[in-house]
Amino acid sequence: MKKLNSVKESMITVFLVFTILGILLFTINTSLGIFETKAKAGYNTTKFAIEKSAIENFERVIEFIDDDLLPIKVDDQKLEVSYKLLNGKLIWTVTNRNKFDVVYRWRQVGFGESGVNETVYAEGGSNLGSSKSSFFTTPTNNRGKVVIEWLDENGAWKSMELQEPDF
Repeated sequence: MKKLNSVKESMITVFLVFTILGILLFTINTSLGIFETKAKAGYNTTKFAIEKSAIENFERVIEFIDDDLLPIKVDDQKLEVSYKLLNGKLIWTVTNRNKFDVVYRWRQVGFGESGVNETVYAEGGSNLGSSKSSFFTTPTNNRGKVVIEWLDENGAWKSMELQEPDF
């Protein structure tokens, strides 16, 4: 009889362990499904915004082609860079007054910070005829330089080099 009770207790224990594992796996699977759904929704929203921007820029470029304003050239005089110090970071702002988006890459020489940004051309509103984008670097007390590069109408890299300010 003792042996039978011991076997029953072991079976109940095994059953409870598998039940708890099943509940845990179900909970994890449900959570992963929720995370996946939210991630896909976020991606689709961002993807839509990027596609919308690209389509609008494409339409502006087509207007240049229709008006025989080729090649489409980034006017260096219409790209401006400014900076300010905020909460221990340098905020660099690139203003684009060209009539189309300009994608640029930036890097902080000798300190490893870099990235790629886009100034999306703004039609209407308070930014009529210009747009801005920003990136952040860690100040180096006038020891560093920031280089901003973009492609010209021939596919060659053009750049501007800026000395970091001494704060």
